[in-house]
Amino acid sequence: MYGAAALFYCHTTSMVLIHILILLFTGLTIMLADKQAFAWMRGSTPLLDAKKVAASHRNVSIGLGFMIVTGITMFLGESEEFLENPAFSVKMAFVLVLVVNGFVIGKISSIATTREYASLTKSEKLPLFISGAVSTIGWLGAIAMGLSLD
Repeated sequence: MYGAAALFYCHTTSMVLIHILILLFTGLTIMLADKQAFAWMRGSTPLLDAKKVAASHRNVSIGLGFMIVTGITMFLGESEEFLENPAFSVKMAFVLVLVVNGFVIGKISSIATTREYASLTKSEKLPLFISGAVSTIGWLGAIAMGLSLD
């Protein structure tokens, strides 16, 4: 490999590595946030710290944003190959779901900072469970589809 081809290969490999490192950081942030949420749900932590909840949400949003940027960078280098692969379209649908759900989480996450979980009604708990399930499915789906791309 010489010239532009070698440079492109190096650039793409670097973007994949950066994409994966951001995923690891974001995944760790999600796991730490979920640990706090489960403590709140069990009642071992009556209320979550608003600053920590906001920081977690901000860091996950930033991570998702950077993953979108690195994904666009990889896409621009091989757009034809990506567009021909159905897994890419499915992955983009999962990413869109994650972005929309991020706004939902931003709206409902403050509940854990002002109310004890035990005091919530079933109808107040339902959006929390749905958003959590959508988030889990979205992240796992996007990762699975990403792994299926060459």
